[in-house]
Amino acid sequence: MYFRRAAINAAISMYRSYVGKLKARQEGPIKSGKPSPPKRLHMSMLYYKGMYKDFDEKSILLKLYTGKTWAWVKHRYTGRPFPENAELMSPTIVIKKKKVMLHIPVKEIVEDSRTAKERVQQNEKFVAVALTGSDSLAVCTTIEADGRATAPYFIKGGKELAHRRKLLLGYIKRGIAGNDSPRLMTQPVGNAVLSVPQEHRPNKKYYDKITRITDHYAHAVSRKIVDYALKQGAKLIVLPELKESFNQAKKSYLGKTPYDFIGRRIVRYVQYKAWQQGLVAMTSKPYYASTRCYHCDAPIAKHNTEYQNPSPNFYGGKNFICKEGHRGSTALNSARNLGKGFYERFYAGAA
Repeated sequence: MYFRRAAINAAISMYRSYVGKLKARQEGPIKSGKPSPPKRLHMSMLYYKGMYKDFDEKSILLKLYTGKTWAWVKHRYTGRPFPENAELMSPTIVIKKKKVMLHIPVKEIVEDSRTAKERVQQNEKFVAVALTGSDSLAVCTTIEADGRATAPYFIKGGKELAHRRKLLLGYIKRGIAGNDSPRLMTQPVGNAVLSVPQEHRPNKKYYDKITRITDHYAHAVSRKIVDYALKQGAKLIVLPELKESFNQAKKSYLGKTPYDFIGRRIVRYVQYKAWQQGLVAMTSKPYYASTRCYHCDAPIAKHNTEYQNPSPNFYGGKNFICKEGHRGSTALNSARNLGKGFYERFYAGAA
């Protein structure tokens, strides 16, 4: 009965998700075709109360079927410690190849549950974040209640991430090259492999490693962003809105592909980490954030070194200069502009 209930609930949730996406497409301003159905209909087994007991931080008793009868079997497990003052919910058994994992959702109480609108009306200071593809993966600044941008904070790690990716891509290239012709690539390499189904992807284990490394850095950066907001006493985090599709993001002048840029993951991870700490993370459209000077609103020219001729079309420039003589970090300027635009649209308008 318990297992049947878990399967029925999973099927109902899939159906409701599909119907919701279908209605959104039919009722939206731009009507499109039907959404794609779920790729995996197999759901992991959820254990309701009565199917497990003696649940602590090191072991659990699970009710299992041996083929002839039901039996209580004790299993030991290892993993991260549970958060303090968190209520443990029903666990889920997740099987991936030879690994059997116990996923345990927890329920935590958030003391500050005010909405973003309520925080804006109470004139709370907030943190604006710019995401880049350079060594500084994220640049933060605090926007005070009077609109001043203070306390810049650079979160580095982009060069280290690019180096680790490059090593793994080197393993992939050497692994799929022909033995007789070591320089001849007989299969897709690098980002071209993304068009190949995952189960047929050459050297899949290395691409899985790249995904795990990227997730690791995205989690680390998102945690530092939330910790910075807590240290500054901010109650709101504003992130750039990144809605481009994969095809739209493949722009030659950026020199980056969706496979390289981890900004979307950082935004997604910041949102739930912030809510756990009583903060609200939201996105805002970065109007002219990377093309205008924060101080005088004049167009900027970008460059990397002082010996390089600044140009407004140099999209990879780490430094900027405007016609009024203001200069500094392009990423920090983008973060300040994002915060300035959000402040003028919501804070100044509310006042």
